[in-house]
Amino acid sequence: MYDRWLTSVQEVTARTATDGDEALDRLDDSTVVAILDRRMPETSGDEVARVSASTYPDCLVVIASALQQDDNLDANTYDYYLTKPVSRDELLETIDAIASTSLPISP
Repeated sequence: MYDRWLTSVQEVTARTATDGDEALDRLDDSTVVAILDRRMPETSGDEVARVSASTYPDCLVVIASALQQDDNLDANTYDYYLTKPVSRDELLETIDAIASTSLPISP
């Protein structure tokens, strides 16, 4: 759903993953933004965020989760935290905030 929202208004390439292992496989140096749920099968979104922060420090991480923000997730591993349900407008405003930091949105 998020990928459709993003590609409908932004010129971006969106890659999706069905679980944390696949998300880790899809992360690379061209990834500008990763939108992660904390509750992902296989490898948690928390772990994917941690790996992304250490391996791809230029990749911005947006957490979109039904879980409330808490101390179990290291604040140094993500850039934005959205609590589900996330509206289309909320997600797009977050992406606009990312874009306003002068980062390229497309890989």
